Amino acid sequence: MLMKDFLEELSKRIKCIMTAYENYHRIYVPEGHPLKCAPNEPLRVNFLFLHFQNMLSSKTTVIADTDDSWF
Repeated sequence: MLMKDFLEELSKRIKCIMTAYENYHRIYVPEGHPLKCAPNEPLRVNFLFLHFQNMLSSKTTVIADTDDSWF
């Protein structure tokens, strides 16, 4: 069996789950510029990045705990 045949058969048996893809687009920050938050909109992680970036400078040292990337 060729890899192409295997993948075609596999594609018939798997279910498409879009959750990870949707989460990626929800938190994606284009070109490193955080999005603005509209009034009364739920707080999002990428909006927090705006505040973090505003606190940083070339003289700032960041020590981060990478245990949980979802805060």
